[in-house]
Amino acid sequence: MITISPDSGTGSDAVSVHRLVQAVTLNDLPQHERQSVRALAADLLTAELPEDPNVIGRWPAYRRLLAHARAALPPRSPVMYQVIDYLNASGDYAPPKPCDTSATRPSSTTTAPNTPTP
Repeated sequence: MITISPDSGTGSDAVSVHRLVQAVTLNDLPQHERQSVRALAADLLTAELPEDPNVIGRWPAYRRLLAHARAALPPRSPVMYQVIDYLNASGDYAPPKPCDTSATRPSSTTTAPNTPTP
């Protein structure tokens, strides 16, 4: 469930924790600690991501941290825009986080009578 392996990209060890172990651990924390952990993860990513995502030589760092950025960065943060710039520069046009479209779908209470709902 936890793996330590050499990370050839940085020359140091990489720690990998299974996503379900992460989810259970995070879920067991009180709300204020969860927010602190998320803020710390965002701070660490901000410090680790290179400045200019348009420089091809910096793409390996972005690629290595992309899943972490998707999970930890606030959607409208400057660093997430930096990640989006990397995705655009590298030709990966997938959205950085899945969008929640439920807020934009009409509910049955807002549609006119006899109007089919999606």
